[in-house]
Amino acid sequence: SEQLIDDMLNELTMDEFSVVEVGTEEKIITDCKYMSNCSIVYPEITIHGEIQVTSTAIEFKYDREQEENEDRNTNLFRHKFKDKTWSIQNLKSMFSRRYLLNWTAIELFFWNNKNIFINLPKGNRRKPQNYYFYSTILQARPERLSSKFYGQPKEYLKTLSITDEWRNRKISNFDYLMQLNSIAGRTYNDIIQYPVFPWILSNYESSTIDLNDPSNYRDLSKPIGALDPDRAEKLTIRYESMLDDDTIPAFHYGSHYCTAGSVLYYLLRIEPFTSEFLCLQGGKFDFPDRLFDSIPGTWANCLKSTTDVKELIPEFFYMTEHLLNKNKYNLGETQDGKRVNDVDLPKWAESPEHFITINRQALESEYVSNNLHNWIDLIFGYKQRGAEAVKSMNVFYYLTYEGAVDVEALNDPVSSQAVLAQIENFGQTSPQLLTYPHPKRKPLPEHIPILRLDYIPDDTFYNLETKFTQLPFNNVFHTYVYNDKILSINNYGEYLIHSIKSNDRGIIQTIDLDSDFSSISSLRNMKSPSLEDLPDLFTNSNKRINSTKLLPEIYHEYGISVPPPLFQAINIDALVYVGNWDNSVHLCKLSELSQGTRTPTITQKLYFHKQSITSISIEGEWMAIGSEDGMVSLWHCNISRSWVSAISKLTRGNRTDSISIDEEPQHVFYSHNDIVLCVNVSTNMNIVASGSQSGMISVHDLSEGKLLSSIKITDDCTIDAIHVTNTGRILVHSSTTNCLYLYTISGDLLAIDEILGTGHTSIIIPSRCQYIITATGTSITLRKLYNLEIEKTLQICEDATITSMTLDRKEITLFLCLSDGRLGSIHLG
Repeated sequence: SEQLIDDMLNELTMDEFSVVEVGTEEKIITDCKYMSNCSIVYPEITIHGEIQVTSTAIEFKYDREQEENEDRNTNLFRHKFKDKTWSIQNLKSMFSRRYLLNWTAIELFFWNNKNIFINLPKGNRRKPQNYYFYSTILQARPERLSSKFYGQPKEYLKTLSITDEWRNRKISNFDYLMQLNSIAGRTYNDIIQYPVFPWILSNYESSTIDLNDPSNYRDLSKPIGALDPDRAEKLTIRYESMLDDDTIPAFHYGSHYCTAGSVLYYLLRIEPFTSEFLCLQGGKFDFPDRLFDSIPGTWANCLKSTTDVKELIPEFFYMTEHLLNKNKYNLGETQDGKRVNDVDLPKWAESPEHFITINRQALESEYVSNNLHNWIDLIFGYKQRGAEAVKSMNVFYYLTYEGAVDVEALNDPVSSQAVLAQIENFGQTSPQLLTYPHPKRKPLPEHIPILRLDYIPDDTFYNLETKFTQLPFNNVFHTYVYNDKILSINNYGEYLIHSIKSNDRGIIQTIDLDSDFSSISSLRNMKSPSLEDLPDLFTNSNKRINSTKLLPEIYHEYGISVPPPLFQAINIDALVYVGNWDNSVHLCKLSELSQGTRTPTITQKLYFHKQSITSISIEGEWMAIGSEDGMVSLWHCNISRSWVSAISKLTRGNRTDSISIDEEPQHVFYSHNDIVLCVNVSTNMNIVASGSQSGMISVHDLSEGKLLSSIKITDDCTIDAIHVTNTGRILVHSSTTNCLYLYTISGDLLAIDEILGTGHTSIIIPSRCQYIITATGTSITLRKLYNLEIEKTLQICEDATITSMTLDRKEITLFLCLSDGRLGSIHLG
């Protein structure tokens, strides 16, 4: 890959791009490095226009004539007809892509969560236009470009380690399938080649389901069309009868496992797919009997019908909105008089949330882990084509395969349009990633983290052992774990960094203080500051990060209205803290101590809010700040990575991050009328969620700053904590009602449950999003995420309360800080 890029850059010259073709005209542009006709491909519409690449940006100007000539699509998708500009320096990744079975496209992903799918003409040069576009972008030297590839997907797969990671159980089945889809060019941007997932379960009729019973699963070694013996026999006979026909190659299936129609079938209840569905149906919904109305019914049809062999799409494993008719569309009545509304669920599913939870658990089950490689062979691997495809009953209509026909070589316009219509509407077989059997996943290790289990036995959970280490201070309210380091901060601003040593199983052996990089140099009892200490607290910076930080009771004694400090770690070395008397935001570097003190160097100060800052959240490159003024400000963090060897003890001489924050916020949100008490940034879901003192939740788009929803819990319901899950759920905690609430992003209440105990509540949502962990008082509780029901409760201690809780990145160790200054670790492996 790198050699190919070097060859590209050596081949290109600035002169080559000073004159470029647009249609039949030649244009000379001063700062233009590349220009061409193109199409921007969206799931719902394709917009034609002109693309330009300058030294700093990619610019698209849409075709005004297309907008004028469009009829029904113009009204439905008019918002897509816009000129757009993307910064090259904000480019995250770039890949060559296939469009209508031709390798003429490029897909770009940006750090602000935007992405574009650009199709370019083949051109009359010796290489396609996307080659020159790709090369021109590289010539601009985008500093933050983290991944790129031009060429065949199977060659790109060879450069990656994801198959080994999956085999060694470092990534989930879901994540691996998503990455294979992406590598093969299956993308959310192009509905013609949408990501494809397998049907996992075969039992949709029982009132209960046992995920440990193999009979409840479909056979992943066979394509969906070969599962039913009777249908398989009919299709085999038809295939063999076509072998003597020289008109077209023989095939088992005239339909496909993933088409634009099947995607719209599944997603017709949510936009923009509703509008596109209406466009295809002449402004009306299809006959009610042909709409997606039932999961058991759809499975039965896919199992029996000779014309329906569609698999699933990723949405069936992480969202529920496509199963609900929340927009109250009039979908009509079936012939037997049933009104089509929400999708009917299997009998064993209590709710859409429960169905998605069970379906995701089934995907990650041992049965699927042991057999998923067989399905990959069919869709992406060696059973996709040739003799192995014939033996596996896996041959589709020939126009679904790349290279079956050269459309541009067809002289007859009618034939050409017919072939394009077939490719557009009847599916595209994925590029072949492997020509040999996909390796099987390794057996489940003897010891696995309990958070990965679908069911946690009592003897496993209640036998968990907590190991304690005494800290030199108490009242720790923030902990952060990074590799083999743990950062602890108390409510005076004092901080500790400990080194963690673990064995091969990840069980912690020792936790040792890194005294050189802590604000306390030795293990000694720290007394809480008193009024007599006041002058010393303002002058002796050896005692705390910010020497103006005092206990709240001291504030009150002196009439000083300043909130306690708030901290958020960006990594083990960079810390942002707020709650300063001047309402400023400080960025400090823990590895660089001020001369002659134990105070970390403040590398940046930011001033924006006029009233006290109450909350802070950082994820990835985004920082959200809430304030008493009712505003939420969103800031961009600039993280440039480099290799250094100076900070040997803190970073072990490895890669470290140079971090700064933009001087002005990217967005400011004004959706709250009172004090904002909590914020949470989710780069995965591309949103910022915030909660206020009066019980109002606001959800904003991370990229564009648009208000997505406002959710009111109840009057006088203070929201103390807010979390966004990786599956798009919002979990909030209120101390006034002492309850947890679970919402969708659009504001639907999914579950509510009371917290047991009183006092501060800490919440952790593991990455798998099957359970949540809460800590209140002296115990921790494991809850099911989809309904918040308590699964297990573990008593930690009797004589101290839990003040802080965090998981390590591998999610095999839970760290707890107690009010008496003890740091506890629980091995979950």
